[in-house]
Amino acid sequence: MSIIYEFTNAGYGFFSQYWGMLSLYIFSKRKGMQFYLDDTKWLFRHTKGWRDYFSSMNIYSESEISQPVYRNIPHHLMEEFTLEEYCMADKDIFQLNINIKNKIQQYTFPENYDAILIRRGDKMILEATLIPVREYVEKLLEKGSKNIFVQTDDYSVVQEIKNLVKDYNIEIFTLCPNDRHGCFVYYSNIEDGSKVSNENMEYVRSVPKPKKQVNEYTSEEMKEHVEELLMAVEISRRSRYLVTDFQSNISRYLYVTHNNPENVITVRNEEKPNFNTIMKCPMYGFIKIS
Repeated sequence: MSIIYEFTNAGYGFFSQYWGMLSLYIFSKRKGMQFYLDDTKWLFRHTKGWRDYFSSMNIYSESEISQPVYRNIPHHLMEEFTLEEYCMADKDIFQLNINIKNKIQQYTFPENYDAILIRRGDKMILEATLIPVREYVEKLLEKGSKNIFVQTDDYSVVQEIKNLVKDYNIEIFTLCPNDRHGCFVYYSNIEDGSKVSNENMEYVRSVPKPKKQVNEYTSEEMKEHVEELLMAVEISRRSRYLVTDFQSNISRYLYVTHNNPENVITVRNEEKPNFNTIMKCPMYGFIKIS
């Protein structure tokens, strides 16, 4: 039997769908089923879909699969898994293609560097609480950082970090373009601001409305967007220390797949779940199954 994870073009971010795919992949391995990806409707495709960015996995082709096939299984019907299982599954799946690997090779990185991940943009409308940039920076100053990679979707974060460390001998580098002010996969009505907190409201009201949301990108714009994201992820998870929060799918992903998860620092001392604990799919947060 075979099982297929079907990507969607609905309002789900890259790593939200990636978590769902990982979960179904683990399920298929437990059940001894062949696993395929159907990327025909994937929001993030350029021209080849999954192969635009990765070299792994079997891609679904109706002409090649004659045996019984099951498509996405609702999460509430699936078994739950440990973070260790997610980590091992990711090693099978997150295999960047040669094009992206070559682009990463073009960058010269300090031998030892630390990283900060701050996700802004549409997360500030409904999903996450805005945390001051200085709180992230202070965590790395305690570690004696000399080189910091900033992974963010808002260049104002990079500017603020540079100002905060100007009296220290610290080099800041990033892949975030200086004209980006938050990533909006799908924004509702940005003019309504945010009801999460006064700080969120202030941020959302101050951000220039994006010329395009992600689902409006051209094929070339989408390719550039996803490649930048994947390169930044690869750079962040190679860092000595990483400071982030667990309010986004990408930050939870980086904790699970970082080269040294013990060196992932949560900015407000959020609990770091044990890798052997059975969890709900991390797209919903780090939620233990009692």
